[in-house]
Amino acid sequence: MDELGELVYDFYEYNYSWLWNYTFENDTEEYERPGYFHPLESAAILAISMYALTFVVGAPGNAAVIWVAGFKMKRTVNTVWFLNLAAADLAYCLSLPFQIAHVVLGNRWPDTAALCRLLPCAILLNMAASVFLLTAVSIDRCLAVTLPVWSQRWRTPGRAWACCAGLWALAGLMCLPALLHRRLAPGTSACVADYAGVVRLVEVSRATVAFGLPFLVMAACYLLIGLRVRRAGFGKSRRRPLRLILAVVLAFFVCWLPYHLFGLLQAFGHDGAALRAWDYVTVGLASLNSALNPLLYVFAGRDFRQRARRSLGATLRRALSEEASSQTVRSSRLKSRSSLDYTL
Repeated sequence: MDELGELVYDFYEYNYSWLWNYTFENDTEEYERPGYFHPLESAAILAISMYALTFVVGAPGNAAVIWVAGFKMKRTVNTVWFLNLAAADLAYCLSLPFQIAHVVLGNRWPDTAALCRLLPCAILLNMAASVFLLTAVSIDRCLAVTLPVWSQRWRTPGRAWACCAGLWALAGLMCLPALLHRRLAPGTSACVADYAGVVRLVEVSRATVAFGLPFLVMAACYLLIGLRVRRAGFGKSRRRPLRLILAVVLAFFVCWLPYHLFGLLQAFGHDGAALRAWDYVTVGLASLNSALNPLLYVFAGRDFRQRARRSLGATLRRALSEEASSQTVRSSRLKSRSSLDYTL
């Protein structure tokens, strides 16, 4: 194999999409494969662009949420959700420069066995935690709208922290396959996933737990919220929150569907060179969700033009505050309306 072929194949082996999707089943497998491309062309450039955009937008956006929710506001259920979600997204965004460097350098960074396991696990932990926390926020908002009396009685910061701890633990379990099966490929510095005969089980479980079920739960929650908004009779003002609801669900679906779809295609034998070449681009698309989260859940939660006149700190404090919990609600209908104002 010529030098360029070795460079590109090493890049191919380590590209970040294979943190979850690549299977290295045969140590004696011939390393020569068709379909090589230069690391800085086509799919690689697109992936780098998405990583860079996510970092530039997501890192300061999530850092601002953490600063306001963690240090400038009274701790409430709402701030607990956003604090944990922003922490997961920020941690992932901060890993993106390392991923970009791997692509640009063609995987010529020397890897150790420890880094081969720990770095992918850290990245996957934060990505999985972000998905699970988004689902928890959706459930909380749905309960605040459909069961306002019960929700205001049982929603406490302590219970929210306990729920977040459980979700982080679940995200940790999702990282176990990478921790157990990651290793350096023989004779190279490429970090690969040796899932052997369990690749289909890993991919199906991951797609179900980290995408299918969360998407169904989020869609159901926001459908119920949308129906409640319509029945509440807010007139033309209801169109804006409904558009926001639709944007939240669509952003999650569009960002994550290609990633899991490509993983399933590879696991079930569709592992052509073209598919592998564009597979890691889907990771870049999934990463964009970490940049969209603070925009969709915080900055777009109120009228943007009105809030643009306020300082960033005041804007975030208003977005993350729980106005409904600070008022005495005298009827179920008033509680329902207050919950709708808070959630949307």
